[in-house]
Amino acid sequence: MTNKPILIIGGGIAGLTVARILKQRKIPCIVFERSAPDTTQGYAITVRDWAFNPLLAALDGVSVDAFQKQVAVDRLLGGSGWVDLTFRANDTGELLFNPEPPRAGHEAALFRANRSVLRNWLGHGVEVRHGTKLTAVKGQPGNVTAVFESGEEVTGSMIVAADGVHSSGDMSRHKTIPLVTRQ
Repeated sequence: MTNKPILIIGGGIAGLTVARILKQRKIPCIVFERSAPDTTQGYAITVRDWAFNPLLAALDGVSVDAFQKQVAVDRLLGGSGWVDLTFRANDTGELLFNPEPPRAGHEAALFRANRSVLRNWLGHGVEVRHGTKLTAVKGQPGNVTAVFESGEEVTGSMIVAADGVHSSGDMSRHKTIPLVTRQ
């Protein structure tokens, strides 16, 4: 196995999740985030059980209760994350979906997490370099170099493009490295 780190472009929830799982498995990685460390991206996010259960299992069984108490919007009051989760039509106010709160002794199927706190929790112990804007990628699979606006160049084994739908790390948009797909 190579000792070159995996380069993750994007320090949002997706990029930090990948980095945290790689770190858990002792695979070296570095996250490169364009924004400053104190940037906020909205107050809260609804986290569903089909997302948090696999995440927590991949992190060697962090309990749902412990996770909620650390990242829920109401973590300072016990951390259930259960606030008014009613979904309504914006134009009419019509009730679209009103989930039932979890019963005592049962895990929640969803809860509200503070987005910034969740990002900090995911990034715990992960190397994140803020203020780094990717401008180019060169090399070949297994030996890639990310070039940043500052002129810094970092070489790694691969790049994970986790910087959104208009990704600057999207390999299919760079002519210098072929897009490698699984058959």
